[in-house]
Amino acid sequence: MEYYRISGTPIFDDTGTFAGYYGVTTIETKTIAALKRAQKAEDFLRSAVNSISAGFAIYCEDGLLVTCNEPYRQIYSNVSDLLVPGTSLETITRAAFARRQYVDCEGSEDSWLEDRSNRYNKAPGSIEQQLADGRFILVTERRMPNGCIASLHIDITAQKHAEAAQRAAALEAQDANQAKSEFLASMSHELRTPLNAIIGFSELMRDGLFGPLGDERYQAYAEDIHLSGRHLLSIINDILDFAKIDSGRQQLVEKVVDLSAIVAESIGALLLQAEQEQVGLSSDSPPAPGFLLADETKIRQILMNLISNAIKFTPAGGRITVSQCIDPEGRLALKVTDTGVGMTAKEIPIALEPFRQLDGRLNRKYSGTGLGLPLTKRLVELHGGDLTIDSTPGQGTTVSAVFPANRTIAKWATVNR
Repeated sequence: MEYYRISGTPIFDDTGTFAGYYGVTTIETKTIAALKRAQKAEDFLRSAVNSISAGFAIYCEDGLLVTCNEPYRQIYSNVSDLLVPGTSLETITRAAFARRQYVDCEGSEDSWLEDRSNRYNKAPGSIEQQLADGRFILVTERRMPNGCIASLHIDITAQKHAEAAQRAAALEAQDANQAKSEFLASMSHELRTPLNAIIGFSELMRDGLFGPLGDERYQAYAEDIHLSGRHLLSIINDILDFAKIDSGRQQLVEKVVDLSAIVAESIGALLLQAEQEQVGLSSDSPPAPGFLLADETKIRQILMNLISNAIKFTPAGGRITVSQCIDPEGRLALKVTDTGVGMTAKEIPIALEPFRQLDGRLNRKYSGTGLGLPLTKRLVELHGGDLTIDSTPGQGTTVSAVFPANRTIAKWATVNR
């Protein structure tokens, strides 16, 4: 199909009689086609803008509204009558002030508008707006190649409410956790005082410090009381230590620690217990690869906990080995390896949770509070280290306490100080 544009002028003779037309005919096919393409592109753009579920608007370089969609009008319903092409952003914003569209700028409208204009003209980005009806809107603006500003307006009210609820829940949990830690610390302290008396007096009776008890069965009873008291005191001490760490009150008393000496002392202290369980216990470490800047008491507690735990879960005839090494990154690792019952990959996280037992039955085979590994993990983390577990059911477990490189001190440097 061809399109033509015809223009002409009527011609009259000397007597005024119409003689015809003098005109020009121009082919307009390409021009009409171009106009149709432009109209089609404009319709497509308008359809795309209206299909956006979020509010969308375009303002030209001098701040005049070019177009916006229906969600944009719904968000700013107080000024929807002004949201027509050609209205300036300043006019719309001042009307929004007057009609109380915003709640975060009352009393400072001019400075708010100036800041808004600066952000619009210099560095479009993202801001949050709170509307008078309680909604929160995330506004993201981007400058287009032609200088216009395209802005996307997303209602994030549900998200903000969820974040507020999450913060409130976190604070509530923190308060509850703090109360729990304080309760445990208080109760542990109250229990330790009478327990120390029980342990002390039972030791006096067991050893017959003031003379024999009489019936020999009393001697056995005194020994049972003494051992039970020490066991209960050990549990309470673990609870107290865990409560202190959990509440952030546990502090490190740091000095240069000789790990070889601590390994030897810990093995010596637990060797009798291992022999009673018919479990081998030894160290296969070479001379100490290095010293550690750490809290000596807590390092000893870490190692004693790991060895005791290994003895508990290693059947008769098994073996426990304590070793130490420095990895390529300079981190010093204490490792306790056993040939015990082992754990599955799913069981390892449970073993590291406070007050959890892999066997939850009341008549479970292995006794304890479930604080051994969690407490040890916290003590290692208190030094900035990591506790890792590599375990296979039926084959055994290796627990590694890995300390950061900045705590490892070369042996020669310590000796030469």
